[in-house]
Amino acid sequence: MSHDGRWNSSYYICAPAGRGRAIKTNQDLLPETPWTHIFYNDFWGTLLTHSGSHKSYRPLCTLSFRLNHAIGGLNPWSYHLVNVLLHAAVTGLFTSFSKILLGDGYWTFMAGLMFASHPIHTEAVAGIVGRADVGASLFFLLSLLCYMKHCSTRGASARTWGWFLGTGLCAGCSMLWKEQGVTVLAVSAVYDVFVFHRLKMKQILPTIYK
Repeated sequence: MSHDGRWNSSYYICAPAGRGRAIKTNQDLLPETPWTHIFYNDFWGTLLTHSGSHKSYRPLCTLSFRLNHAIGGLNPWSYHLVNVLLHAAVTGLFTSFSKILLGDGYWTFMAGLMFASHPIHTEAVAGIVGRADVGASLFFLLSLLCYMKHCSTRGASARTWGWFLGTGLCAGCSMLWKEQGVTVLAVSAVYDVFVFHRLKMKQILPTIYK
């Protein structure tokens, strides 16, 4: 659910009214403001402990806005460029994951093409504040990819703990881009139980007991 109450099943739609508060009037983007303030303030630049805070904690997204501001001020070209590049990276990862279900061929290519151009993603990519959704999606998929690698190398390679660490780091980054990134932990658990181990519901409790 987005902050304006509208649901988007892939990227979350951000209300246009939020752009001014997140970028134009956000003091955390200014060079004279210590960059560490982004870890104490919400997405709109209000102190988290303030009664008027939205409580949206997305410091990595705010940091990316600050870098954009340092490069081109409020000129929108660099903000839009970063959004497009992030969306391209997410599309590449989504297409890679599609191979698991569709194989390496025409249908995987079509799945990636549909994801890249689907109208439901328009505001998340074209709207600058939609970057929170795109960035969270990028690290969500990276975390899941690391966990899949961890599962496939578990007990067989010393690198398995590196993949597990990568899972945690990417999951943390996803959460710090947007709060919904925490759901990757549940998705990873579902993958481990139902996809990797191919357990059925009735097998779960006996397995835990053992």
